[in-house]
Amino acid sequence: MVDVVRAHRRWLARRLLALGFSAGFAGAVVVSILRSDTAAWLRIMCVALGLLLAAPLVYFLVQTVACSRLHRRRSHREAQLLRRHLRTYPGVMAACLLLLAGLIRLPDLFSEPAPPPLPALARMSEPDPFPPAAPAPLPLSVERLTPSPPPRSDPPSAAAQDPEPAPVEETPGPAAHGADFESEGEEESVAARRFMLEPEDLYKLRLTDDDVRLERPSMPGENDPTSRPPSEIAFDALWSSGESDQRGGAGLMAFDLPFSRRSSVRTTTFTSLLVDEDDRSDDLVWERLTLEYGYRLVGYTRHAAIDVSLSIGVSVDMLETDRKQASSAGRIAPYLGLDVALWQTGAMAILLHAGQSLPLNVTGASSAVTDLSAALRIDLSERVSVRIGYRAFLMRWRDYTGPFRDDASGDGEEELTGPFIGVTIGF
Repeated sequence: MVDVVRAHRRWLARRLLALGFSAGFAGAVVVSILRSDTAAWLRIMCVALGLLLAAPLVYFLVQTVACSRLHRRRSHREAQLLRRHLRTYPGVMAACLLLLAGLIRLPDLFSEPAPPPLPALARMSEPDPFPPAAPAPLPLSVERLTPSPPPRSDPPSAAAQDPEPAPVEETPGPAAHGADFESEGEEESVAARRFMLEPEDLYKLRLTDDDVRLERPSMPGENDPTSRPPSEIAFDALWSSGESDQRGGAGLMAFDLPFSRRSSVRTTTFTSLLVDEDDRSDDLVWERLTLEYGYRLVGYTRHAAIDVSLSIGVSVDMLETDRKQASSAGRIAPYLGLDVALWQTGAMAILLHAGQSLPLNVTGASSAVTDLSAALRIDLSERVSVRIGYRAFLMRWRDYTGPFRDDASGDGEEELTGPFIGVTIGF
């Protein structure tokens, strides 16, 4: 017979050891960044990233201790549900450790290289204190020359002495030129006033970069085809506001890595827990992962007022629940997404998102998930922004007797809707 107490102690020891080491490593990374000699803004950004990456590790560590306390109180059903929720910790821990390892080298990418060493200078020889004497000048004989008298000539005639003066032409003075200049200036000012626009007519013209008030410093310029938008990592917390007898929430983490001006790779992880207060056997643990290729159709420049991007990829959904005995196999499905951002004057934008995964029976289970959200984004700085909005996940799942088969063995629907708040960090 299996010793439950000993098995639980082994489970607790393994997780506390792994999560404790990971949390300690995250703390060491944060301390090493604080003690570095990089710029202050770079250290603040790296410390914030380190704390955000350490947050999931601390969360799993606290939940592991809470599970141990539930087991001691003999709340075995609640402890079992919490252990199911903690099954995802190996993947999340590995991802956080990899990102923390890369975060150590991030300040080196922005640090200035050391100046090259100065070339060795050759020692110049000192001047000779006793230079050789210059040769004496040779004596030259100089003879005095006497000028010869000028030749004698006859006196000039009277006609040659008194020539008639040539007529003098009068030229206009500076005052006359000034009058002409004033008349020309008046004509130019009149012509300029003819083409002057009133303020209410300015919206009819296409404004230049100097006239546009919308400024997004982190985005590349319109005339810069080589620069890329910054990479972004986002963290969201969602509270369920569905039925009154359900309580729970979800945590989301998204990462966007551009590799060209228009293209990028995006990944999103999603973990939720819904607890039914009336029936503990009706709890739900929903985990979701998406991997997408995004293409920016419109905008994403320094003065763009509208951003539109299209994404295509694959999603994987996993359910841990006793509702109708749903399968715990991964539900793989193709995914399509559309993102629209409407930027206002200043550091504010309205974000709209719509995503849909199509059902496909690859593992003996399929799911169709609709993801809708609307949020208000406020940029606190060039790299940090916060988002507040509402998000809805609607899922329709179905289980089959085998992969690539049509005969269903069970189906159901799940829903997770509510307000959310998030932070986005660009680098």
